[in-house]
Amino acid sequence: MDLELFGTLGPACHDVKRLKRMIESGMNGIRLNLSHGSLEEKQDWIAALHEAEKETGQRVTLLVDLRGRELRIQDMEPLDLETGSCVGFGTDIPADRALCSLITPGM
Repeated sequence: MDLELFGTLGPACHDVKRLKRMIESGMNGIRLNLSHGSLEEKQDWIAALHEAEKETGQRVTLLVDLRGRELRIQDMEPLDLETGSCVGFGTDIPADRALCSLITPGM
C-alpha cells in the first residue's frame, strides 16, 4: 500500500526550488485551496509544480479544494424588516431557507 503524503501549495511554498525539496522529501500529493483566489490566479503556482515534477522525475497528485458556499456582507445601515418581508442576498449568492433561520434580530 502506497502512503499519500500531502503538502499545501500556498504563498510559502509555490516556487520550483521549494516544491522540489518537498517532493524529494517524499511529498507525493499537494492541496491547492481556492478559498483565497481563483484557479486562473494560481496558474503560476501550478506551472511551478509541474516544473518541479519534471525536474525531479516524480508525479504529484494535485488536489484542488474548491471554494464552498459563503456569505460575506459589509457594514450597512440598519434595515427594519416586518414579518413577510422579502430580503435579497444578491444575484450570485445561492441561499436556501436554512440560512434565513440563522438570522436573528440585530444581526
